[in-house]
Amino acid sequence: MSAGVVLIDDGPGERREVGLDADGRPIWFGLYRDSWRGARALWGEVFAARVTRVDTALRGAFLDLGLSQDTGYLRTDARGRARLGQEATQIVEGALLEVVVRSEASGEKGAICALRGFESARDTPGLIASRADEFEPVAYSREARDACDATFDEALARRVAIPGGGHLVIEPTEALTAIDVDSGARAASADPETFALALNKLAAAEAFRQARLRGLGGLAAIDFIS
Repeated sequence: MSAGVVLIDDGPGERREVGLDADGRPIWFGLYRDSWRGARALWGEVFAARVTRVDTALRGAFLDLGLSQDTGYLRTDARGRARLGQEATQIVEGALLEVVVRSEASGEKGAICALRGFESARDTPGLIASRADEFEPVAYSREARDACDATFDEALARRVAIPGGGHLVIEPTEALTAIDVDSGARAASADPETFALALNKLAAAEAFRQARLRGLGGLAAIDFIS
């Protein structure tokens, strides 16, 4: 299957999307409900955001995304600067930024955003684009519905398989995401170091895919095989 494919299952009041990589494996999953329109900031969406406050002590800027429910948060350094490409851009209260959602709002925490542009042409906050706009072709089919069902189950699973054997145990907490690597029944090699290195490389790649699939942000601690 070619890269950049998104499968869509569109039903009354709810739309589900699965983005697939070149091997046909899901790398992100989206759930959109009509009741969220104008209220929620979803992973991968791009907003014109107004800076409401810069807090250098917290090393972040608070954002108005133009939504009734979710606000945004942009990480900065101790001087109130955020990364834009290779440059450190000074963020000031009242500035209009173009940001992308990297982690959806959870509890009392706003959506974590990354800077995409500065002083956007848009003069008011609000949604500019969703992640699905960047993927083609789009397929509506029974395959899409089955893929959405399977991906939804995978994104909620505590334990996921590593290709070739072994598994990850993923435990999101309020402070960080803890990931444990377990060799399970994976066939061992004569050299323990070679075995551990090969497994840990596959585990790291799978952990990255799972973080993207689940929309996980912030700190992650991975306990690799020693």
